[in-house]
Amino acid sequence: MVVLGRFVKFFWFISLLLFFTMLFAAYYYWPQIVDVKLNKDVYGNDDLYVRKENVFYFVVGFVSIANLIMTFLASAVSKLPTSLIKVPNASFWTDSVEKISVVKAILKNWVLVFSGLINVLSTLFLLALLVINYQDQMTASRNFEWLLPVSFVLMALAILYPLIRFNIKKYSAYDDGYFKS
Repeated sequence: MVVLGRFVKFFWFISLLLFFTMLFAAYYYWPQIVDVKLNKDVYGNDDLYVRKENVFYFVVGFVSIANLIMTFLASAVSKLPTSLIKVPNASFWTDSVEKISVVKAILKNWVLVFSGLINVLSTLFLLALLVINYQDQMTASRNFEWLLPVSFVLMALAILYPLIRFNIKKYSAYDDGYFKS
């Protein structure tokens, strides 16, 4: 669990680093008025033009608040009393101190992965806006109708993961079937 926790923290850090790299690159290359659309034909909306400072502050605010909330939740999960741990198969997952620590580690990792997923999807959104608004120098496709459905599916799968993970009956709390000290 310790190795997985380090990998999850590394994923979260890299996703945040990629987000800020894409954010500053997009801000540098955006025109003063940013066209915020993914595909007018698919969503049926007219173009929405917003000043680039407003888009920058909105995206930074959204990702900052989401990461602060998720980081707070990740630290709060490790301090959660046993009586408040409500997971499927609770009789299995809460019958020993060791299993409770595994549950807390799984939940903490899940929260950080969820936060990293928000960062990655925000990075993709910024990339789409960069491609849409930097038309003269890029020849890439400007149809991003796939971005919102893929984002919703990934978020739904991420939300469902703890339910699926804790419903799987195992002989031990670890995937290999043995407890570690």
